[in-house]
Amino acid sequence: MASTDLGSFFQQHAELTQDARARLEDLRARGARVRLTPDQLVALKERQIERSKARLEEATLLRDQAVERYEAAIKIREAEASQLEQELKDLRRTLEGGGDKKLAKVSEVSGIGATFETRLTRSGVTNVGQLVALDAARLAEALDVSVNQAETLLGNAQRFVEG
Repeated sequence: MASTDLGSFFQQHAELTQDARARLEDLRARGARVRLTPDQLVALKERQIERSKARLEEATLLRDQAVERYEAAIKIREAEASQLEQELKDLRRTLEGGGDKKLAKVSEVSGIGATFETRLTRSGVTNVGQLVALDAARLAEALDVSVNQAETLLGNAQRFVEG
């Protein structure tokens, strides 16, 4: 077969294939049942398999991403649970030791009565731990007393916590 004959053959084949596709689409549009050749069935099944594989890959990727998110959430929850367990242990230890004196009311410190307690509460200081965290100048300002008197009260608060 000459090259022109081959070219002509392929041209005719392409035209026939195009014509067959057009007739097939026309039949499908009219709802007719179409019989496919074995080669056409194989090609159709191969396309279906490729689409199915692509959907499976996408689903697998989505699943893997979801698993990663859940694993990250689990790690966060485990860390939170561990922290809460530690806080619970610390609280139990504190309670077994008679309570944490830093949580006591400021009025339990020597030299702090109802008036000073009210002034401290207005300043946001409600327990001994907050009181001992203040510096003398800040305490003097909150209580409207001298820095020297504030230092004395801070010393009393520190001895209360340690004692």
